[in-house]
Amino acid sequence: ALPDRNEELHEDCEDWPSSDRGRLQREAEEVILARGSHGAVPVAVLRLAGLYGPGRALGRLYRRDPDAVLPGSGCAPTNLVHREDVLQAIRAAIALPEKWSGVIHVCADDHRSRREIFAEVALREGRPAPLWELPAAPLTGKSVGNRGLREILGVRLLYAEHAIDGG
Repeated sequence: ALPDRNEELHEDCEDWPSSDRGRLQREAEEVILARGSHGAVPVAVLRLAGLYGPGRALGRLYRRDPDAVLPGSGCAPTNLVHREDVLQAIRAAIALPEKWSGVIHVCADDHRSRREIFAEVALREGRPAPLWELPAAPLTGKSVGNRGLREILGVRLLYAEHAIDGG
């Protein structure tokens, strides 16, 4: 639940998203944190990036029709996380000290563009790279920082770079 800005955003970002979905997610986080605080119950909100891994290969993220044209330029950063890294984060959150509460981003370090990731997946699968509506452009959009994942939870990512084969 972060705003759309052309920069890396961390857990301490106080700006709200402009989309209805993002605002709803942020409101839910605020309610959960407030209720935990009111009842003196520690709460760790894990903001998960897009999930991939076994059964959720990266190739599923775009249409398999080789003639389909994907919208935009594909030059937005990816904010994804492997299933195994999510499981590490959950285990670490359960083991947090009793008094700790807050939000932690669960996202990989790899923020290559969708265009680059999808082309690499297609190549690996022996298919042509997807076609995009617009030509390639500089990388623009938010990337989700994972400082809390490392510093608070102590997670060392197994898949800091995306496993193109799905992991």
